[in-house]
Amino acid sequence: MNNITLLILTLLFTQIKAISQPCLPEGITFNTQAQIDNFQTNHPNCTEIEGNVEINGNDITNLNGLNVLTSIGGDIEISGNYILTNLMGLENLTSIGGSFTIGVRGYSSQGNPALSSLIGLDNLTSIGGNLIIEGTSVLTSLTGLENLTSVQGDLIIGYYHSYMSLYCTGNSSLLSLTGLENLVYIGGSLEIYCNDALTSLTGLESLVSIEGDLKIGFYAWYFYGGAFHAGNPSLTSLSGLEGITSIGGDLNIMDNNALPDLSGLDNLSSIGGGLTIGTGFIEGGGGNQTLSSLMGLSNLTTIGGGLGIVGNPVLTSLSGLDNVNAESISGLFIANNVTLSTCEVESVCEYLANPGGEIEIHDNAPGCNSMIEVQTACDSITSVEELNFKEKFTISPNPLESGSIIEYTLHQNSPVTLKILDLSGRSFRTLVNEYQPKGEQRIECNTTALPAGIYFCTLKTNERIQTRKIIKL
Repeated sequence: MNNITLLILTLLFTQIKAISQPCLPEGITFNTQAQIDNFQTNHPNCTEIEGNVEINGNDITNLNGLNVLTSIGGDIEISGNYILTNLMGLENLTSIGGSFTIGVRGYSSQGNPALSSLIGLDNLTSIGGNLIIEGTSVLTSLTGLENLTSVQGDLIIGYYHSYMSLYCTGNSSLLSLTGLENLVYIGGSLEIYCNDALTSLTGLESLVSIEGDLKIGFYAWYFYGGAFHAGNPSLTSLSGLEGITSIGGDLNIMDNNALPDLSGLDNLSSIGGGLTIGTGFIEGGGGNQTLSSLMGLSNLTTIGGGLGIVGNPVLTSLSGLDNVNAESISGLFIANNVTLSTCEVESVCEYLANPGGEIEIHDNAPGCNSMIEVQTACDSITSVEELNFKEKFTISPNPLESGSIIEYTLHQNSPVTLKILDLSGRSFRTLVNEYQPKGEQRIECNTTALPAGIYFCTLKTNERIQTRKIIKL
């Protein structure tokens, strides 16, 4: 390499370094328009801010002075800017290492009431932390985020605050999530609260994975203030979620009073946490007032927590939950659904036959008003299936005093569990827990120590789960 070439390369490197340079590891705060306008003068060649950025000022009208920024290593918060209408000036920003908050979370939350567009974020492709959009009054879509492909933390659209008292800071004019069409991954939760005009989730069609929770709406009851609603009152469809097949955490759908069904979740097959439709408070209230069908969950096969259907006043049936593996359910809560009369779907019947946790069933319509009513309905289905299957499972005598003979037929070699449960679904005694050969089986059951009352005897084999009611005199 000759000296001339070396000199040219040295000059070129110097120019590149001058053009693109990390800076401000301690971060920076902009409180006035003048600070933004003078940024390039005060911090020459500063294109990659290493620390946090806060933009909060009553007189800030534009962000044009920041148009040299290509990345922010920490968090960026844009809040309390009363006359800022768009984010032009950030058009060269491609990545944010931390969280991006538009609107601020806190007791004295101040959003950006004049912000009508996110144009200016057109080249932003990734966010290393959370993306939070709240406290806007005129923002109707998320246009401007079209190149965003991943959010490593939570994506929160609208928010509810719980410092000293509960209150919403949603996006009162947001109609859809258009602008997020290229978002494929959320490393945390997707949470959507307090968006009064939002009618659907259109814009999320490319989203295939949510590692955390999916929470659409929230309801709380607190001692001093009564009911607190943080739903999306105009949401009529979950369209936009069709690409999602799994959720790593909980699925909560609460307080969305115009939502008629769960269409949009048709491809969802697994939930890593619990499933709550209505409200997380067993006392009632805060449900989805027009939800009449759960059929959008027909492909759901596993959940990793409790199943709660609470406070949905026009829901009449649990059909749609038929394919959930009962062994994946850790608790069952069905309450305050005043027209719900059909609860004897396969997943519920199998869970009641061999519960893995707490059971609460009450204040629904006749047929689903108690565990006994649901179990009776499940037994009637089992009896019809038995006639077709020609399988024997009898307890004699019943009612009983000191003992009974339990007989059943296995159509193939199978592991067998035979248990007696009390009315709450807790296991009182295990009679059989072993591998048994094909054929007729006969078990002598001594019930002398069993207190008088009503119990259930459950038989679980490779073929099915069956339940019989036992009355101890």
